[in-house]
Amino acid sequence: MTCRRTGIAAWLILLTVFLHSTLSRAQTLIDQVVATVGNQIILRSDIEKQYMQYLAQGGEAAEEARCGIFDQLILSKLMVNQAAIDSVDVPEAQVESELDRRMRFYVRQIGSEQKLEEYFKTTIRQLKVELRDM
Repeated sequence: MTCRRTGIAAWLILLTVFLHSTLSRAQTLIDQVVATVGNQIILRSDIEKQYMQYLAQGGEAAEEARCGIFDQLILSKLMVNQAAIDSVDVPEAQVESELDRRMRFYVRQIGSEQKLEEYFKTTIRQLKVELRDM
């Protein structure tokens, strides 16, 4: 009887270890905060999105490019943070005009609105929302 309990206990321990190791490997990193500027964050996915845009425009694949993109994102967030501190208001019409200009630029670069949506795996409307939040 004692031997049987020991065997069952050993199997339970092995099963627990196996399940734990399997679940640990199954967990993947979804996104990561790489910087905080004021009350805004910069995610690893933000850097990767802009890096993919850079590559799509014919840029060379290099770690320095990612560093440059990271620097630009930090600078952009710093400027937005400082603008909030300085109470600089940008009219909504000006924001919308700039977003439209950027969308036209991206469409020209990639070829069509449909290709742009396929590339970013999102609609142009959603892309504009994401850009507006920057």
